[in-house]
Amino acid sequence: MTAALDPPVVAIGTDVLGIAGVGASLDRFGDRYLRHVYTSEEIRACEAKGVFRGTAYAARFAAKEAVIKVLGSTEVSFREVEIDLREGETGREPTGGVRVQLHRRAAVHAERCAIATIQVCVGYGREYAMATAIGFAAAPAEAAREGSSS
Repeated sequence: MTAALDPPVVAIGTDVLGIAGVGASLDRFGDRYLRHVYTSEEIRACEAKGVFRGTAYAARFAAKEAVIKVLGSTEVSFREVEIDLREGETGREPTGGVRVQLHRRAAVHAERCAIATIQVCVGYGREYAMATAIGFAAAPAEAAREGSSS
């Protein structure tokens, strides 16, 4: 017998990438690359990491890519998915997970796919960064409350 998940999982996405590749993009394209992929808040947070900034950018890139895979859309840009990996209370959900903020088309697409929340787990080592994202539907009790308030 298989137990149902509450709330149910809508989609799962994962990404693994070499940290050196992100460093090469930073070196080759500089600000143009940064502005294309990351929000200003993400750039500030990564630059604060000093010599580990390549790892910080790679971890966020992997998380963004995993979230975009959950959304299943080629129309969503990297800047429409914001990842907050900062240590401490400000960058973490109460569950300890990474905070994900969806903007513009990403938010619209999540709603269209009935994805209420996305949880992300990020890891990295010396050479690679990886992330897994899971998109959850609204919990049945939450969905019933929203439906009754309309």
